Parts: sequence; C-alpha cells; structure tokens
Amino acid sequence: MFLDEILLKETLNFKIIEPKDFEILLNKLYLLTENSYKFNLTKNQPKKVVKSNIDRAFKSWDLFILSLKKENYFLVDLIEKYTYKINFFENEKLKEIYYSL
Repeated sequence: MFLDEILLKETLNFKIIEPKDFEILLNKLYLLTENSYKFNLTKNQPKKVVKSNIDRAFKSWDLFILSLKKENYFLVDLIEKYTYKINFFENEKLKEIYYSL
C-alpha cells in the first residue's frame, strides 16, 4: 500500500467525535508520514536521496488530499490547511535541514 492510500484509509476509518479528535488524527497522519520516509533513511545516504524521500512524502499528501476530495470527506478543507508539508516547514530546524539538502 502506498502512503497516500494508508493516510486515506486511516482518515476514513478514524472516528471524530470531539474537536480534539481532529488533532489526534492529524498527529497520527504526521507520524505515519514521518515513519514512511525515515524508515528508508540510512546514515551515509546522499543528501539528494534524503530530499527525494521527503519530497515523495509531500507528494503523497497531495495525492491523499485529492483522494479525500473524491470521497467528499467532510474535513478535507481543514486537513488541506494542515498538510504535512506546511507542518514540516513551520519547524525552523526541519526547514533549515531540508534547504541544506
């Protein structure tokens, strides 16, 4: 299963009852995304490969959002405002590392 499919399945199966549930869902989606590319990283990997893995995660989120729109998911607009890429670049340290690759 590809990352975008995993994210879609997790989202569609997650029960949102209270507002805090949305935050729990987002954190779960972020963790799944991080694990997807960190799992493939090795210590002496070329920077180009590392950046490519991160970019692949960003692209997976784009595909995930498109799938949510096709499903007419009720929170798609909100999830789109908090994509992994946006979250990633809000972290100054991660942003600095990414642009150094």
